Amino acid sequence: MLSKTELVRIRRDMEGLYTCRCSVYEKEEYKDEVGITKHREVLVLEDIPCRVSYSTGMLFNKLNSGKEDKDAVKDPLFVKIFTAPDILIKPGSKIAVTNDKGEHVFYHSGERAEYMSHNEILVENFKEWS
Repeated sequence: MLSKTELVRIRRDMEGLYTCRCSVYEKEEYKDEVGITKHREVLVLEDIPCRVSYSTGMLFNKLNSGKEDKDAVKDPLFVKIFTAPDILIKPGSKIAVTNDKGEHVFYHSGERAEYMSHNEILVENFKEWS
C-alpha cells in the first residue's frame, strides 16, 4: 500500500505530463415551449488538464493450426485520455481536447479505468450524438 506522501508524489508526477486541456459535454433531455421533448448539448466540465495517448495494436486472426492469417492483419488506433482521479467523465460524453495543434473531439463510449493517481478513458472519434 502506498503512503499518502507517495501517492501525492505519483499524482503530481502524472499531472505534470498533462499537456492538453479538455471540455466535457453531455446530452440533456428537455421540453421546449410547446412541451415537445428534445435534446441539447450541455457543457459539464471545462478547461480540465489531461493527456491523450495514442497506441496501435496488431491483431492477427489465427486459424486452428495456430498460423497467422496474413490477410487478416489489422492495425487499429487506440486512444486514451488521462485525467486526475477526481474528474468524473460519464460514459456517453463528448470530450473536446485542445492542445498546441488545435482541437480534436472524442466520444467516451465505455467505463473509465480508475486508479489512485489518475483515470484512463478509452475514447473514439466523435461522429454525432446517438
